[in-house]
Amino acid sequence: MYINKETNASYNLVAPGIEKHAGKEVKVFFPTAELVNPAIIDDEADVKVECDTTIIDLGIISADTTLNLTQGNDLNIGARAVVIATNEEEATYHVEVSSGYSVVEFEIESDKTVTKELIWTGAAWVAIC
Repeated sequence: MYINKETNASYNLVAPGIEKHAGKEVKVFFPTAELVNPAIIDDEADVKVECDTTIIDLGIISADTTLNLTQGNDLNIGARAVVIATNEEEATYHVEVSSGYSVVEFEIESDKTVTKELIWTGAAWVAIC
């Protein structure tokens, strides 16, 4: 229960009536968010995703780049990672997002910034179209 100390209003969590959850313990995690600006070394960056929403700003890239994602132990199905990358060169570059289970690839044309949203399925990161 949450009580708003200014208005004295109380708020309770209400469990949905999902039959397949009957008799099971269902964990509810607090929604968390994080902004990460990873270092790119030898055209690779590593990020451990632990929050429900993780914004990964790669900044300006100057070559094809690989972003390696690892999942935290308590990462929820449905967690999202938003990848932002900018290309200021006169070339098209690719960003490959690898999690060991899956690979999502997207391209960034010259003088563009691209934002790509990914969702965690519990087994892989999948791009949201």
